[in-house]
Amino acid sequence: MERITAAPVRNAARRLARAVAVAALAGLAGCTALGLGGGPERDEAPQQGIPYELQLTGLDEAPDLRGPLEGASRLKTLQEDPPVSEAGLRRRLDEDIDRFQSVLRAEGYYDGSVDGRIETDRRPMQVVVDVNPGPLYRFGTLTVSYQGEDGGSAAALPRTFADAGLEERAPARSEAVLAAQARLLEALANQGRPLAKVEDRKVVVDHDARAMNITLRIDPGPPARFDGVTFSGLDQVQERYLRRLVPWREGEVFDRSALAELDRRLYQTELFESVVVQPAEAVGPAGELPATVNVVERKHRSIGAGVSYATDEGPGIELFWQHRNLFGQAEKLDLSAEASMIRQSLKADFTNPDYRRLDQDLLFGGEIARQDSEAFRSQTATVTAGLRREFSDTWSGRVGASFEYGRVHGESERIQGPSTYKLLGAPIAAERDSRNDLLDPTRGTLLTVGATPYLNLDTAGDSFVDLLASGSAYQALDDEKRFVAAVRGRLESLLGTGTAGIPATKRLYAGGGGSVRGYEFQTVGPLDDENDPIGGRSLAELGLEMRVRIGESLGVVPFVEAGIVGDSSTPDFGTRPQWAAGLGFRYYTAVGPLRADIAFPINGRRNVDDAFQIYISLGQAF
Repeated sequence: MERITAAPVRNAARRLARAVAVAALAGLAGCTALGLGGGPERDEAPQQGIPYELQLTGLDEAPDLRGPLEGASRLKTLQEDPPVSEAGLRRRLDEDIDRFQSVLRAEGYYDGSVDGRIETDRRPMQVVVDVNPGPLYRFGTLTVSYQGEDGGSAAALPRTFADAGLEERAPARSEAVLAAQARLLEALANQGRPLAKVEDRKVVVDHDARAMNITLRIDPGPPARFDGVTFSGLDQVQERYLRRLVPWREGEVFDRSALAELDRRLYQTELFESVVVQPAEAVGPAGELPATVNVVERKHRSIGAGVSYATDEGPGIELFWQHRNLFGQAEKLDLSAEASMIRQSLKADFTNPDYRRLDQDLLFGGEIARQDSEAFRSQTATVTAGLRREFSDTWSGRVGASFEYGRVHGESERIQGPSTYKLLGAPIAAERDSRNDLLDPTRGTLLTVGATPYLNLDTAGDSFVDLLASGSAYQALDDEKRFVAAVRGRLESLLGTGTAGIPATKRLYAGGGGSVRGYEFQTVGPLDDENDPIGGRSLAELGLEMRVRIGESLGVVPFVEAGIVGDSSTPDFGTRPQWAAGLGFRYYTAVGPLRADIAFPINGRRNVDDAFQIYISLGQAF
């Protein structure tokens, strides 16, 4: 057996001899420059580099080594800057041989060898490095002992390969050893031993067994329990609110993961530029370990604007103002105004976070809106209240109540519907969101299912229920995320009464920038004799995109979309949907992609649908 030690003496001697030779040559060159050498003085042209090519051989049985070897190779990284002499090329080769030996050991090949040669009779010169990895060594035994252990509390501390996150007989890579050591210390910190440290580590290579055996001696440090928390850096945020976010109680066994959870919760409030959560450097005499939280508050107000354009809706503008700490406990107030040629609205939303329990928000909202489209003209006022709760990192749910008053005139001569209405709603929904980015996701899904019963306070017989299921999915097709496939779908149904009994504002429509691009706003579905949209009680939509990024800032997005709107309460998939296709262009910015899409109806209707539609806005289509 062999213990891993410093480099062999022969390598050091070889490097020393090479250094002496280089120094002698440098001294001789200096004498020549001073005119001390023989021969007449003359101007010399700058020496050109010697181009070469690098070949790595012997990796057929271990192709995974090529990447690490090329990454460590100076011959590879400096190939565009060739040396001016053959001696310089030889130096690079000698250095690479030493580096490759280190790479082999780091990757678990402890009986390998490396040799190299320069074929000077070829142009460009060929530098050939022959790598003989030898057999792959694997982990053998892992022995963990604790300083001062007496068979008591130390007996429950981690000691096995599984505790260290290592698989037995896994390849004996040095990086895995360091990672396992870090995981052991992390496991100890999560079991009330935050000051644990490695006192000694022995790594022995058994050439007969082709195995690496590891022995760790750890000082676990004193056991610790959570003590108080001190906050510093607060200005407008109230400390009593932050204390509600602390995930531990005084006296509980110390767990470092709880510090990470507090850090996550504080950042999630959107109140701070920076957060540093750290325990004290020493455990108190009774085992207590206090923690400190240092924060820097960010600005709590923001204002902004957005613009958009669509051929069916004309230009649009949005103004918004947000306060993220209205009363000092992360209360959020959002005010916004939107205006386009067919719709104008004023909206306010208030969020009281962590209402009565963590991860539960109390929500209030209100909106007044006016719309004048091909489907209807309306003025509406809506107020809402609800609770939203997060069940996990991806799942959330929402329940609430709403009241909407509207005055509406349907453009359709066939079905006018009520001219005024008062609806009391009770929305309930569940959502799963695993997207990695809200404006430009490259992986994950967004799934929503919900139901909203509506009670018509004027005519109870015209009450109805809105059922909704929608989803989208995103998947990058390459490691650089330059090709991203995106798909979305939507199913919606109105149950309980006929189309004539449902206000025109609550019927289902498709077509437009947020629906089936290529068709005018709300025009997919039943039409009257004047080609005005009637709306329906069922809807189905499908959209596919291939998002292709070109360089750092530009991208193109070919897409296909389809939609069906029907007068029955369930979609009739025997009906031919309205299809559209198009091409989008993206300019990527720090706040998300700028979008410009042109879409064409594939089976457009004569005298109804235009030849194309254009959409310009911020963010992906879905």
